[in-house]
Amino acid sequence: MSDDSTRDGLAPALESPALLDALTSIAAWRERAEEEANQALQELRAEEARLEASIGDLKRRLALVEERRAQTETRLNHLDDEELRRSHQALLAALTQDQALLVARSGALASLRAAAKQRAEVMLKDDELQGHLREYASFAEVEATLKSLPPGYRKAILAHHDNVRRTLEPVLRELRGDTVALTAPHAPVALIASVEPSEGPPQALVILTPVSAELQTSWNEQPQDLCASVAYRVVAAAAEIAARLGAADAPIQARPYGQFLAVQIWLRDRPVKGDVKEIATAALQRAKEQARDLAAAQVELFTLWLPAAALSPPEDDDDDSSVDEDTEDEALRMIASENIPDDRLPDFLIADPDTEA
Repeated sequence: MSDDSTRDGLAPALESPALLDALTSIAAWRERAEEEANQALQELRAEEARLEASIGDLKRRLALVEERRAQTETRLNHLDDEELRRSHQALLAALTQDQALLVARSGALASLRAAAKQRAEVMLKDDELQGHLREYASFAEVEATLKSLPPGYRKAILAHHDNVRRTLEPVLRELRGDTVALTAPHAPVALIASVEPSEGPPQALVILTPVSAELQTSWNEQPQDLCASVAYRVVAAAAEIAARLGAADAPIQARPYGQFLAVQIWLRDRPVKGDVKEIATAALQRAKEQARDLAAAQVELFTLWLPAAALSPPEDDDDDSSVDEDTEDEALRMIASENIPDDRLPDFLIADPDTEA
């Protein structure tokens, strides 16, 4: 049978082999795949560059964070020392301020006492008042014989004496200083107390006062003012404290603490009875209540307890080694020099009297 194209006189159409078509399709696929891969590769390289830049930034940020962390840890490790340093500075500032207040109010009281003395002198110029004074002073001799007198006479004499006393009361009030009282605002003044060591059997008790250390070195040259009154009452309270602790024989010493006066009780090797803080606070409270001059000056003493370390904060040192018992024992034997400059923190002031000449 003949072909139609042959019958029509035309040449037969040639078809491409299937392999050629497949290879052509593969080539087109390769071209597309290569183009897509190159585009993806460019994007990945760009992302890689961005990531490397981010990693570098993160590393720099990490280094900064590590540095800040180290600095923060250092500050944290030194908070105790910094707290002690600041507490010591606040302690010195408070003592200085309280001392200035005592000095100022001492001057004001002195002026009031001078005025009271002048008023009394004016009153005493009255001859009649002078007679009443002599009669009042001689009443002690009359009083001894009152029991032997009839009740009526005794009652009349007592009534007369009471009238004389009332007549003299204005001048007696001036002479006693009852009229001497400041109208200044009420002001608290702190006594800084500390027990060493803070735990275990107490070895020493120290009381810092807002009083000049010169009172201890040249007391006979110092004015007998409020500052002196505070010092004397603290010394008296120290004797009471030692007795109530069962250590009446404990040495009591007045020592300079920088520019201030400290009173210390050495309790080492003595069987202390009772709570030191409780007994000391009560004794100092009684001393305050007995101080009429402080009441007249509108000054009230109160006791503030601080750790012994606050009295002598550790020096700045890169060595973080802890203080051993030998170091603490040595600290107890050190005393602040009278010549310590104001910009230097004094050593803890307790001195063992057994080691002194």
